[in-house]
Amino acid sequence: MMLLLRSDLTQNYAFSGINTEIQRYNIIFVENILKMAKKKYLKPSPNPVLPRKYRQIFTLNEKENNALNRFLEKYKVKNKSKFIRETLMTEIIRKTEADQPTLFDNIK
Repeated sequence: MMLLLRSDLTQNYAFSGINTEIQRYNIIFVENILKMAKKKYLKPSPNPVLPRKYRQIFTLNEKENNALNRFLEKYKVKNKSKFIRETLMTEIIRKTEADQPTLFDNIK
């Protein structure tokens, strides 16, 4: 089966009458096949014991978004989600460790 791009299909065939609808459906069909061929599947979690199944969504204002995008561009970060997750969890772990009680608290 030979796949043609939409521009190739429209240039090679003259649309007229009933065949027009059939040809349009064929073009849509071919476009959908091309999309399916390019579809990327999710990779499994690096750690199958702890799969990531909880989604967290947050919003940024324009200045925060611009700052994040500049940082990602400057330091060539390729995976934004991984960067945000690691940065957030690093800060959470750091604060959790700092808040833990110690054996000898500072006594004044």
